[in-house]
Formats: sequence, structure tokens, C-alpha cells
Amino acid sequence: MEILTIKRQKNQTRLELGAALDISQARNLYESLEKSLKRKPPLILDAGGVERVDTAAIQVLAAFCHMAREKGLEVSWDTPSITLRRAAEMSGLTTILGMPA
Repeated sequence: MEILTIKRQKNQTRLELGAALDISQARNLYESLEKSLKRKPPLILDAGGVERVDTAAIQVLAAFCHMAREKGLEVSWDTPSITLRRAAEMSGLTTILGMPA
């Protein structure tokens, strides 16, 4: 699976995150997410398949969520994996990520 798959749907853009999100792919993840800011809102982050994530990837996701909200775009999460939830909690970025409790 790709690091990010963008699927345009009728009333939203679905961003499906890959299984492994780490520093080696952080730049590609950032560039792909940045392009999605031009897509049709709302933006839905599907992170159910994330099996491995590191701090660099969490920071990229946090920056993306922050930029999207600054542009007035709605960003929400669909089924974030336990791995991603734990990484977000450990990094203290759940609020910036807008991750559901």
C-alpha cells in the first residue's frame, strides 16, 4: 500500500494512510498531504490500517491538520488504529490532530 491514497468521493475527500508511516517517508507524506489541501472538503483521514508510526510522521500529520484548519477546511478521523492513537497520545498531539477521544 502507498503511504497515502487520495480518494475523491461525492461530498468529501478520503485520505487513506498506509501501514507504515516513518521518518523515511515523512517528506513524501507531507507533500502528498499538502496537495490534498486543494481537494474538496471535508477531508477524512482513514488511519485504520496504520501499523507502524514514528514521531516524524505524527508531527507531519499534526502540521497538516493545523494547516487545513487554518484554511478553514474540516478534517476528521475515521477509525484511527490503536498504534496511531498511542503515538498521538505519547507525543501530546491528540488535540492538534483533532483525534476523537
